[in-house]
Amino acid sequence: MKTFLVFLAVSVVSILVAIILPLKAEQNVITAISTMVSWLITIVTVWILAYQVLREKSLDFYLFTQRMKLRLFSNNSASWSFSAKFECDDDLSAMRNIEQKMLEQYEGNIRIVKAASHKVIYAIERQFNVEIETDATDSDLREIDVDGAQKAIFIHVQNLRVGYKEGSRIIEKELLPLANLIEMVIQPKRKNYSLSILFDKVENPYFGLYVEWMRPEAIKRFEVVAVIENYSEKATIRVWEEGISLSVNSATTFQTLSKNFLELSPDLKKTLQLTR
Repeated sequence: MKTFLVFLAVSVVSILVAIILPLKAEQNVITAISTMVSWLITIVTVWILAYQVLREKSLDFYLFTQRMKLRLFSNNSASWSFSAKFECDDDLSAMRNIEQKMLEQYEGNIRIVKAASHKVIYAIERQFNVEIETDATDSDLREIDVDGAQKAIFIHVQNLRVGYKEGSRIIEKELLPLANLIEMVIQPKRKNYSLSILFDKVENPYFGLYVEWMRPEAIKRFEVVAVIENYSEKATIRVWEEGISLSVNSATTFQTLSKNFLELSPDLKKTLQLTR
């Protein structure tokens, strides 16, 4: 932010000088206008070059310009897939308790689309469909990190269309309250939250955190898998050409990390341990 303010201040001062000095000089109007235009062309050229250099060399400046670009000019939505895993002792009993709590919590705005002993799909009006099951459908979520078999409940909200400007609200007001509701019913021994975002029509705005200086068409395949340990637990971040995903074991860390990424927060510099 400081870099941007200095850059903006220098730009404004330069433009004012380019306008004021020719007007004050003792010369005719045509000469003054010609001098002014020459100054402005030079300043704009230098401004463009400085802008490109700062985006490549200053991560703070890059994040700031990306945030402004997305906030002001991006009306595109991305495809979200949210999943949560809660390990428990009795999954079938938990399914019955979850159904009762879901119908109470979303009374009047929820209906059951499909029901079976191991899977129930709910449609929550004006929000999304949520699938709750006792069997994982995602290979990553199917992995168990502890010895011995452990029963678990899985939540899936898939193909949710979300725009950049509403991302944080969807996390804080819809997805996490749903997960917290189910967590309170189950009282899980272990838990995990995952979010994947696919950008199908626009360039991945987070991809440039790593390869901004390279032309996208020159990259055949690029993927970053980072294990973040800045928090009390580990978090896994994946970034590739078309999307981004994160996986953590607590709702608090999930909320913090997702907000940092979705809003391209300055805290990303510390979170990702980047030095640029």
